[in-house]
This record gives sequence, structure tokens and C-alpha cells, in this order.
Amino acid sequence: MVIKKYLADTQQAAILLAKEDLGNNAVVMNIKEIRPKGIFRIFMKCKVEVTAAVDDNISSGTANDSNSTVNLVADEKVSLTPNPKTLDALEQAMRNGELDRKKDKNEEKNNSGKKDIVSKDNASKDDNVINNNDSKDNRSKIKETEQPSKNDELVDFEKRIAHIQDSIKDLIDERIKNDTQKKVDEGSSDEHFSDDSDATDDSRRVDSYKKLIYEQLIDSEVTPTHAKELIEEIKDLITPDITIDRVLAIVYQKIILNLGQPMLINTKSDGKMHCSFFIGPTGVGKTTTIAKIVSDLKLNHNCKVALITADTYRIAAVEQLTTYASILDIPLSVVYSPEELKEALTKFKDFDHVLIDTAGRSHLNNDQQNDLKKLLDSVSNKDVYLTLSITTKYKDLIEVAEAYKKITEYRMIFTKLDETNGIGNIYNLRRITKSPLSYITYGQNVPDDFSKIDTQDIAKIMLGGKAYGSGRKS
Repeated sequence: MVIKKYLADTQQAAILLAKEDLGNNAVVMNIKEIRPKGIFRIFMKCKVEVTAAVDDNISSGTANDSNSTVNLVADEKVSLTPNPKTLDALEQAMRNGELDRKKDKNEEKNNSGKKDIVSKDNASKDDNVINNNDSKDNRSKIKETEQPSKNDELVDFEKRIAHIQDSIKDLIDERIKNDTQKKVDEGSSDEHFSDDSDATDDSRRVDSYKKLIYEQLIDSEVTPTHAKELIEEIKDLITPDITIDRVLAIVYQKIILNLGQPMLINTKSDGKMHCSFFIGPTGVGKTTTIAKIVSDLKLNHNCKVALITADTYRIAAVEQLTTYASILDIPLSVVYSPEELKEALTKFKDFDHVLIDTAGRSHLNNDQQNDLKKLLDSVSNKDVYLTLSITTKYKDLIEVAEAYKKITEYRMIFTKLDETNGIGNIYNLRRITKSPLSYITYGQNVPDDFSKIDTQDIAKIMLGGKAYGSGRKS
């Protein structure tokens, strides 16, 4: 098998170069975006590196069939660019909230007495005219920010964030003023409102910040319990004079700290064989995830890799791994018992890594769980990766994680991040199981659409950043 790399401005151009050089039988093994470096990198275009391979012994028809069976053309990678739609929605919500509060305020004034009805109605109309004019001005400004040039995209985003921060501050100030005045008008004796108006405003400002963070975490599907715990951990750092951007920075840093340091497969060769098991329920994408990791180890880290599958219940799983192994030119063994597993590992003792695919097991089936435990116990030195779909219900995820915890310690892989905007369950599972995070996947394309988990990315998405399923590029 001949493996070569090709560099071009676009993916299509690089693939064309590969086929011109290797022929139509060439199979794309990996696609990598090469980012420019240096101080002027923001003005330079990214390059695309395509790794392609061809087997001289394979006929044209056979190569085409193989290529149609296994999709090895990479999709676009994930981006850290924030989501403009999220900002639009936030801006619109703030405008709507501002109009609603002013409308409520006018209604309260209209009901306070008959003598001032006419004058207050006129004031209400004047306020509405002003609000409408302000809304039109705001809409025109937003339309301008929705059409940035490519070179000014980052500057434009920073301006919009600044605009949102200013708006949030104004809304918080207005809410504090209105709520305080309402309590005074009603003659409330609530001890929460002291005679010191400055202290009252400060307290309510801090509460407003906490509420904003809490609602965002809940929207990202963090459980109320874990959202409250996080806010409790940072409450002493949120002071009345703090800015909203500083609050977000504190929460961002705390999320990263709570997610912990990812634990990955060691890609450095140390002369020892490393055995990694992949376990989990059916349908979460274990086999595809293994193929992505194997491709990364071989193509990007030049590791000597072997595959073992114990998933003999699904013929398709064996065929899928057989196809990947053939394309990547790596050995594959099929085992049916712990004894056969030991024999296969002995055969692969000179390899850097041996990845073992297991059959999907129901956490509710004790017999299946016992069979898996016997397989795992037959190997003393191993790493175990529990593969979970982020789209699974929270309750089911907890039950699965706790059931597998009774069998073995594990690291966690989360799949299908491209199918949801709510990734709070990554945070929830990490806090409950205390098990380290490792990899994530966000598509079907092999060897791409997967990466080691980036806790900074996860924190950004939890705080309203662009999710993996909304066209992120990186």
C-alpha cells in the first residue's frame, strides 16, 4: 500500500491532486486543516492536507466499492466561532423584556389614582413612542452587525458582546429600581429590603447575575442541583461592583476546573503494549469511534496498532472493523471467550496499542454484565473507555454509568455531539461519576469527526457558544 500526503488551498483541490498522482483507486485516509502561523496568520488562508492511499493489487472496481461502503472523506471540523443566532436571540429577548417591563410600569401608574389618569396615559404613549424609536434604532444596529466582512468578523463579535453586556447592565439596574420602588409603594416590611438603598441595590444586582448564570446552565441541560452547586462555589467571588464579563470569566474557569484534566490514550511509544477496552450500551457508536481512534494513532502518531473484536453478536460490527483494518493495513482478530482474548493479546505483544471492541450490553441484563466482567478481568493491565451518547436521557445515562461502575473503573467518551445543543450531561456525568473525560465524536466520518475532549470548548458551549451541530469549524 502506498500512502502519500497532498497540500492544497481546498479539500477538493487536494483530493484532485491525490487522484492525479495515485489514480482513481486512491482512498482518502485523512483530511487535516493546516492553520497558518505567525503574527499575520489572521490575514492568511488555511491549507488542507489530504492523506491518501492506494493498493496496487486492488482493481478499479474493487476500490470504488470499498470507498462507497466506508466513508473516509472528512467533514468540516468543529469551529470555536460563537453562534450569531444565539446573540440575536439574546438581544431580541432583552429588547422584548425591556418593553414588557415599561408596559407593566405604565399600567401600575395608571391604576394608582383617577386624578392622574389622563396625564399618565399621555406619558405612557410618549414612552411607547420612545421605546419604538429605540427599538427601530436597535434593529438597524443589529442588522448592521449581522453582515460583517470576513476580515472584521472577530471585531464585530466583540462589539456585539460589549453591546449585550451594556444592555444586561441597564436591564439589571432598571429591574433593581423597579422592584425596589414596587416594594416601597406596597409598604412591604420584608426584611430582605433594608433601609440602606445602596445595600439593597447591591444585593439584587448580585442575585441578578446569579440568576442569569443559572438560567444559562439549565438551558444547556445542566441539572438544577449541579447548577446551584456551581453558583454556590463562586458566590463569594461575585461582588456588587463586578462586571458581567468578569462573572462569565469566573464561571467559565470554574466549569473547566470541575470538568478536570482529560485522560487519553498515550501516543508516545514506551516499548510496552497498551490494551484499551471500549464498552457501553448498544447503538452509541463504539465501533465507529474505535475506527476513528485507530486511524488517528496510525496516521497521525505512527503507532503500531492492532484490533480485536469480541462483538460477535453483530455481524455488521465485525465486517465494519474488517473493512477499516484492511484499508489501514492493520491486523484484526475475532475472539469468542476470555481465553481466546489472552491468545490474541500474546500474538500482539510487540504492538504499541491493541484496541478491543466489545458487544453492546444492556445495563439491565445481569448475565450480559457478568460476561463483560469476565472478559475485562482476564486482562490485568488495561484502560477502559465507557462510550455514551450525549442524546441519551439524563436518567438513563446515570443508570448506565452507575451499572458499569460496578464492573470496572473507566474513562468516558461522549458521541453524537452534532445531534444536540445541550451538552450539560457531560458536566453532570463528570460530577456524579468522578470518572475522567477522554474523547468526543460529532459525526459519522472516519477518521475525522472526533477529537480529544477540550474542556474549554465544553465550557464555552455551556455558556451559550456555538454547538457542534450548528456548523462549527476549527
